[in-house]
Amino acid sequence: MKGVKLKPIFLPNDDIMVQPPNVLSTSRENDSREDKKRYTTSTIEQLKDLLRGRKLRKLDTKQIKAQEEQAQVEILSDWKIHRSPLRSPKSPRSPTKRFTFKFQTPDQTSHSTRIEPIHSLLNHSSKFDEITSAIQSVLHLERNRKREEENERKRFQEANKLFEEATHAEMARIKKEIENSVLAIHDWKKQVEETKQKIKDLEVKYENDVVEYHQQEAEEFLFNKVKGEPLGSENERFIRKEKIRQKKQALYVNFHKQHDDLVYTLEKNQKMLENSQELRKNLKKELKKAKARLINVYCRILKDGSDIRSEGLRWVIKALWSMNEPVPVSAFPKFLDDESAHFLLSMAQKDIELKEFQARLDRLKDEIKQKQLNGSFTRTPRDILETVKLRIKKLSTSREGKPIHLNKSMRVSEKDTDFAPETENISIHSEITWVRENISRIIDVMNNMIEKEILRVSRQIKPTENIKEPGLLHIIKCLVGDKAREFQKLTQRTASQGRNRVALAPITN
Repeated sequence: MKGVKLKPIFLPNDDIMVQPPNVLSTSRENDSREDKKRYTTSTIEQLKDLLRGRKLRKLDTKQIKAQEEQAQVEILSDWKIHRSPLRSPKSPRSPTKRFTFKFQTPDQTSHSTRIEPIHSLLNHSSKFDEITSAIQSVLHLERNRKREEENERKRFQEANKLFEEATHAEMARIKKEIENSVLAIHDWKKQVEETKQKIKDLEVKYENDVVEYHQQEAEEFLFNKVKGEPLGSENERFIRKEKIRQKKQALYVNFHKQHDDLVYTLEKNQKMLENSQELRKNLKKELKKAKARLINVYCRILKDGSDIRSEGLRWVIKALWSMNEPVPVSAFPKFLDDESAHFLLSMAQKDIELKEFQARLDRLKDEIKQKQLNGSFTRTPRDILETVKLRIKKLSTSREGKPIHLNKSMRVSEKDTDFAPETENISIHSEITWVRENISRIIDVMNNMIEKEILRVSRQIKPTENIKEPGLLHIIKCLVGDKAREFQKLTQRTASQGRNRVALAPITN
């Protein structure tokens, strides 16, 4: 299928890589120094200046090339004139003289016309029917062609979605396996360290036991030497020495058995640790390959410009940014100019900002609901006191009376007033108001950007008869997605006018 054909994308050396916005940008681990030296990285704010400078450089090189070609043409023309002296340079043979054209005025043509007989009129009517049927067949073929293109585009989009979902599922599986391998590596490292510590403790204990048995032998020898050896004690001394020797032998055997078991366990744990590390390494390579395949597909989709979804081609840009990958400027379709590419990048950034504010608004609303459920919005003593004071003030202004002194029971302590939940409630509501204002501002900016871009594209793009080139409606769908039908009347009205037209007044959605 067309959507899963992975063709390599060769980026030019002077390509510009647009980094993700600050909301999504994190430290990229796989940013190599060669890529940083080879490609120019830029933000959306810096992109317009870079594109303008590159366009000016291209214009300068084109002018220089045109001047060089003009100079070469002049040199060749002078050389031909000098090489052919028999032909007069002032009167070269013109190919237009071979043909003569005869023009007739409307008066002359009217005299040449004559009345057609009836059978010729019938022939004309039959020819008219043939032309009508031919036009209808052409229109029918054109409708069928458009229907086939639409069906092909839908199949292409479905294939891309299936490949995208499969790749994301594969990447999620690999990430889960990497997490499990990391946990396994941590456990095996812990077991290796514990086994090493056990071996070390066993060796220390064995050395201490051996020293203790040596001390017993030395004490036994010194005791017998000082007191002398009485009669019949030689057998007892031999028995004691034999017991010590047997204990040393048992200690030696037990030590080596435990030591060998621990060494075997250590080697096994180290082997499992190496296998887990090798598995994690292979999984990372597999994840990198899957990510590269998905990035390649996204760049091919963006370059092709056929997989238009509800928001146009912006979804490809946001998909690349969500993977913390830059968007190459050379990956945009050829039928979109630099300003349209900048428009798509700016709209994608606005979409991300809008999504962040909407998520923040939802969190604040959930927080208010949770506090209402917990009963933290009840009236505080400070609120009651303020209400009483306000009523007393109204009564004192309308009637004469003695000042009212509050009792100690009516006073509110600093502990109750400083940390009132109502203050937090007000701050949450003010933050909600601020977030809503930002959401409205971003929506207005996006609508204004869409209208300006559609007007600009409608004025600049000329209709073409080449069926392989995309039309104006397809370009607008690439830019705004499903909103193209909302601006279709504006596009038709703008495209029908000439180049030098008065700017249209802004429309209301």
